[in-house]
Amino acid sequence: MQNLEIEFKSLLTEIEYHRLIQTYKVENFNIQTNYYFDTSDQRLKTLHLGLRIRFYENRTEMTLKVPENNGHLEYNVPLKLTRDNYNPKIDYFANSEISQRLAIEDIKTNQLSCFAQLTTKRAEFEIPEGLLALDESWYGTGHDFEVELEVENFQKGKLAFQSLLNKNQINFKPAKNKIERASGK
Repeated sequence: MQNLEIEFKSLLTEIEYHRLIQTYKVENFNIQTNYYFDTSDQRLKTLHLGLRIRFYENRTEMTLKVPENNGHLEYNVPLKLTRDNYNPKIDYFANSEISQRLAIEDIKTNQLSCFAQLTTKRAEFEIPEGLLALDESWYGTGHDFEVELEVENFQKGKLAFQSLLNKNQINFKPAKNKIERASGK
């Protein structure tokens, strides 16, 4: 399955994060763990591609993110896999829509290995402007807080995100992608 992801994000202080939780009366969180993959010579990073396997509480999927216009084209493929039976030595990407897309870049899935892991406690819910996510993430020695707004229109979304930050008295703090933060680069 493919979809275009257009999102805006900002790092938060812990105080800002908890204030947003109170503002939106958030009670439900989900835990998700991402395992990130690349070749030994970082071909995916060079091409600005992101590849992960994400474990949710009740499902698992692999995702390839490809830069597209003002967002990312995501290739999402469900996996019948749990954290308990995950084996980093198995090539889960072989013979999938993702392997076909990587082949365009002359990348073979057996060249891939996991290089980083990140776990997020996420609250995700619809607001009039789009899908809002409040994240607390842990990776390596890092720990941070983030707000993301996923929208369908780049220009309207950009204005809506700035308005959301202003309304909540939050100064924009650039957030690297989770894959970059998890890898420490």
